[in-house]
Amino acid sequence: MVTVVDFRYENRASTDQAAPLTEQVAQALRDVSGRPWTIDAYLTPDTRPPMRGTRPELKAILDAYDLWHKGHVWLFGDGTLATFEQYWILPGKIELWGDVSTDNIDVAAIPAPLVVHCFNCERGVAEACHSVVHTAERIFDKLDHAAYTAYVGREADPWTSYRTPVDQPVVAYPGGHGTCHLCPGATRQYDYSGYPGGQESFLRWWLSGLPAAVWDELRA
Repeated sequence: MVTVVDFRYENRASTDQAAPLTEQVAQALRDVSGRPWTIDAYLTPDTRPPMRGTRPELKAILDAYDLWHKGHVWLFGDGTLATFEQYWILPGKIELWGDVSTDNIDVAAIPAPLVVHCFNCERGVAEACHSVVHTAERIFDKLDHAAYTAYVGREADPWTSYRTPVDQPVVAYPGGHGTCHLCPGATRQYDYSGYPGGQESFLRWWLSGLPAAVWDELRA
């Protein structure tokens, strides 16, 4: 079950793109997981997301729309909401985060596990799946590091390669599924040219082999 908040604020580009993109992303995830990915609620506030300085404030968003117990939330905005951002929020800790502000979240008061994806309505299905794969990587690695290592193809911390400048070469994954940024055999991040169908096709394939426990944690 997914709750969607589509911030339709004044002058936001591509205001009407989020709704069809929501269904396209949900269908892609249904295809690869065999799970329903039902859109439980679709909220369309005519406002900008609450801000903390220059960044949207996640706690204020979750408070304002009563999202803490929803399990899985998609937030849609333009590029100011984030391009690829994902949050795995657990009672007592935040395991994964991006550029949206989490400064005011009291981890001791987090009531239930929550996955949040911040999508840019000006992008597409591949970019949304990119965010989901990052979350799945973190979850899989935390649940079973040995199984994750076997899945991606070698013992490695994917975050090391993600911190490498995109124009610099990295060590290729010789087999397995590789990672979100590195399909097997690629030596540069975001190079999906060696995979038929490009990024979206690769990410669908990557997601399709995930164990049930990872999908469970994604609150699919």
